[in-house]
Parts: sequence; structure tokens; C-alpha cells
Amino acid sequence: MTYNQYEKSIEASRPIEVYQFTQGANLYNYTSAEDIITIDFVNYLPEPIKRTTIREGPENRKQVVALEVSAVNLFAVQYLTSVPGKTATCRIKRVQRSDFPTPEVVTLFDGKVRSIAFIDDGKAAKIALEPQAAATSRNIPRFTYMGMCNNVLYDQHCKVDENDPTFRHVGVVSGTSGNLITVTGASGFPDGFFNNGFVEFANGEDHRMVLDHTGDVLTLLLPFPASLNGQNVVVLAGCLHDPNDCHTKFFTSEDPTSNLINYGGYWSVPTNNPFVKGLL
Repeated sequence: MTYNQYEKSIEASRPIEVYQFTQGANLYNYTSAEDIITIDFVNYLPEPIKRTTIREGPENRKQVVALEVSAVNLFAVQYLTSVPGKTATCRIKRVQRSDFPTPEVVTLFDGKVRSIAFIDDGKAAKIALEPQAAATSRNIPRFTYMGMCNNVLYDQHCKVDENDPTFRHVGVVSGTSGNLITVTGASGFPDGFFNNGFVEFANGEDHRMVLDHTGDVLTLLLPFPASLNGQNVVVLAGCLHDPNDCHTKFFTSEDPTSNLINYGGYWSVPTNNPFVKGLL
């Protein structure tokens, strides 16, 4: 029998759903079944999961699907103290138990994690999922008329190479305290060099924004969920998105002296708003 035949059968239908969360290089695989389910050599671990209805149709691109799991779920617990730097996605698939060992797999939902809230006095976690198609339903201008650069540092428009050792430092974490982190060798760069940059695991699994850089000490926007003492991290230079940083701090293979040619802003925009301060 095919998946559709099992699905429509009153007596033979035994549906199983599997949930795969992807966050950077990490995968979290769960199933609504009571036992481990193996599909395409991937093991999905049993986990109590409840979800809201998944609606079909072009008008439901903006629907939010809510999952409810235990607060000690390994994926959800990361969000207990702070939001991880990597955006997570979730794919919900459905199979029929009677169709094993090589079941036909049907994807019910494909989206990203929009938020996680801890409910029932912290006993459960509610995960809100937004469809991937929702991102394409919003009209967002690529460039806006402003003095600051519209580019994202190190992207294809900025063209600065994040692997260039001039803008990249790999060091060992020698101490952490709240959102303060000490990285050996960071003092080899001028104070403030990493402001507005990022600290990430050497394997790229998670990252945090740098608010301040003084010597070997970096002040992060949010602390990492676990201590990084003794681990290697990558620290990337930050940018003020103004012409001065673009001209004096960064460069590319196109111009080894400046990156001003790739500046994505309009630095001649007047800083005084005549509608606020008047013409004089």
C-alpha cells in the first residue's frame, strides 16, 4: 500500500510524525512515537510533543505553528537564559508505521523558530514556528536612503573577507563572568577593534555580538549558555557602517588600501532634518 492508502484507511492508518530541528551544524531529531524511529539512517528520539493544526493553502503562508515540549528538552533548554546566535529551523514530517522499513515520507511543515516561551511555571516550552514562505511574502527594500552603509559586514556586497587574519582572531577563552569573556591575544588588536563584531565557536555553532573590546576582555550583548573556558573561539572585527571605518579599517582584494568603493550608504545625506529643526 502507498502512504495515501494507509492515510485514508480507517483500520490500517498508524501515523507517526517526526520533527527535525536544525541549528547551525547541530541536529535535534524527535518523534511523537513511543519508540525510536529510524528514517534514512537518522534516529528520531521519542519526545512528548503537542502541536497546533497545520493548515494548507496559499493564504496560510503566514500561519504560526505552535509546538509544546518539556522544558528540559535539549533543544528548548538553550533558550532558557538567552537566545542562541544561530537561527533554528524545523521540519515536520509524517510517515505511516505500517509502511516501514522504507516508508514514504511526507513533509507537513517547513519553517523557522520565531520564539520560545516557557509556560506552566517553567514546566513546558512553547515553540512558535513561522513558515519559510512567510519571509518571501514581505516586501523589504534591499537599500534605503541613509548615511549608514546598507551592507552586512563580510557579505557579498561588502566583499570584505572574514577569513583574512587582519580582521579575524582565533584565541583561547581564559575566563568568563556574565557577559564578559577574556580571549587570549585579543589585546594584540587596538581597543575597540572588535566592537560591533562577533565571537563564535571555532566550529561556527553559535555566536554573540561584541559590545566593547578592551585588551583581552570582550563585553558581549548576551552571555553564552555555557562556560567556554579553555575553548577556542573566533573573534571577528566589527564595523560602524560609516565611511571612515570603510575607508580606514577595511579593505578587499579589489583595493588593498580601502573598501570605500563598496560602501553601501549615502554619506552626503544631510544629518539635520528640516521637518524637525526647521530650515535655519
